[in-house]
Amino acid sequence: MQEQGLFQYFFLHIRAVLDSFMDSQYQTLVDSFRPLAISILTIYILTGAIKIFTGHAEKPKEMMWTAFTASVIVGIVFSYDAYKNWLLDPLIDTSMKLMGFILSSSSGLNSAGLVFNNIDYHFAILFEALRDISKDASLWDGAHIFIVTFLLALLYGALYIVFSFMIIFALFAMYIFFVIGGIPLFLAIMPSTRFVFWAWLRGIANYALIPVFAALVMGVTLNALSAIILDLANQKVALSGEYDVWNYNVASAFFMGLLSIFFLFKCSEFAAALTGGQPSSASAFMGSMVSLGAMSTIPAARALAPKIATAGRYGAKYGGQALGAAGRGIADGASRVADGASRAYSALKGIFNKKGD
Repeated sequence: MQEQGLFQYFFLHIRAVLDSFMDSQYQTLVDSFRPLAISILTIYILTGAIKIFTGHAEKPKEMMWTAFTASVIVGIVFSYDAYKNWLLDPLIDTSMKLMGFILSSSSGLNSAGLVFNNIDYHFAILFEALRDISKDASLWDGAHIFIVTFLLALLYGALYIVFSFMIIFALFAMYIFFVIGGIPLFLAIMPSTRFVFWAWLRGIANYALIPVFAALVMGVTLNALSAIILDLANQKVALSGEYDVWNYNVASAFFMGLLSIFFLFKCSEFAAALTGGQPSSASAFMGSMVSLGAMSTIPAARALAPKIATAGRYGAKYGGQALGAAGRGIADGASRVADGASRAYSALKGIFNKKGD
């Protein structure tokens, strides 16, 4: 049996936690929604009956289709087993298995929790190659080798974390959407509230596609890493001599790592372009934080600006007066000192000022 990798373990653990949360929360939520749903459905049926009796009813085919969809949707919404087996598990498993197919490069759809061994395998070889390169270098006699290998390890560690974050984030978001999914699904019965269902469905599709695009980016990265790792493993590095760590292999590794991180952050935009949803990326989050900081800082700056201006005017006024008084005092003191010096000089010379003391 193949050893379980780090990400595989974490993914399976978080999936089990989310399944447990879904099992405990969904039925409670729809049970609390049931009285309101019965009231809404009763009003809708009565309104349709009134239209039939007054001759303003919809077309018979549309009425039959509405009645059929209502019976199916109500059966799915208020039965957690049907909801989980027909909607939740098929959609999430399909998204994860498509990701697994891309990452494993096998002939069929695989269990999502098993295919991450391919990622862990490649990254383990990469870090082993970096360790072999830097094992004979110290911070003193091979600082350039030590720094380059450390930066490469840091870069691909960040790539691993970003990929893990994207997958777990999309999985978490899908479960959140499915926890409240009974309400939008019930609102699909009535044409006037069906837009809520379509918005919910677009959100589900958006987050279901993020792991697929992340797997495509990581699949390209792993193919490139296969060649880069081989070059790094066979690379000859000397502390001083003909071979050095700065070469095309290392440059390719840096470029591929940075490019992969950039495209991983764009996966939500790729998914939103297909579903018409709103991309949720780290750049958007950082932009929101900067905007929030600016919004909270500008009013404070506006309130503080008049006080600063007033203080400046008073400071200029009274500071100028104080400086003027000080200048006059210094000038008077200097005049007295000069007069005293002149008197002392005259006394030494035997010349007495008749007008003086």
